Amino acid sequence: MVLTWGIPSESPIRRLLDELDVLGQPYVAVSQRHFAETDLKLTIDTVGNLGGTLTYQGQAYPLTEITGVYLRLVDDEVLPEFQQLSADDPLRIHTRRLMQHLSVWAEWSGCRLVNSMPAMASNNSKPYQAQFIQQHGFLTPDTLITNNPDLVTDFCERHKNRVIYKSISGVRSIVQAWNPRTDAEKLVLIRHCPVQFQE
Repeated sequence: MVLTWGIPSESPIRRLLDELDVLGQPYVAVSQRHFAETDLKLTIDTVGNLGGTLTYQGQAYPLTEITGVYLRLVDDEVLPEFQQLSADDPLRIHTRRLMQHLSVWAEWSGCRLVNSMPAMASNNSKPYQAQFIQQHGFLTPDTLITNNPDLVTDFCERHKNRVIYKSISGVRSIVQAWNPRTDAEKLVLIRHCPVQFQE
């Protein structure tokens, strides 16, 4: 059985689930938005094997039956359901514990794992990630990270306005294509927060 954990409607997970359907491969698709209906109990047997049970929306899944895991996690803080909780709400504590248990189990279960949490750590900084990619021999587009509107204007003109821009933080953001008619007037805002522009 394959376990996916993230937001099932996002296209990478949706495409995987569609392919698993074609292959007739059983899976459970845990939505991070349903953290209140999700629990992960871990056990260790007498010889040190890690096991336990995933309970999701009332259905129990023995962890020993899961052979593959695809993680595409978002920061809990951005989930609307999580934002509505008070700072001392027990569901906040439950969600943090759930993520800790998932991290331990995914790393130590022996399952085939895509997007391990340590491997995804570079996602927390897009500039670091770009340097890491370059160090491994991949080609990367011409990039400018700045909070200076004049530098952005020069960069966009040099690349004939064929430029995208995005946040440099680890928070997911939607990549936008540069539109000189509508985006140039917003450039003053970057003085407060550097942005990454790429050819």
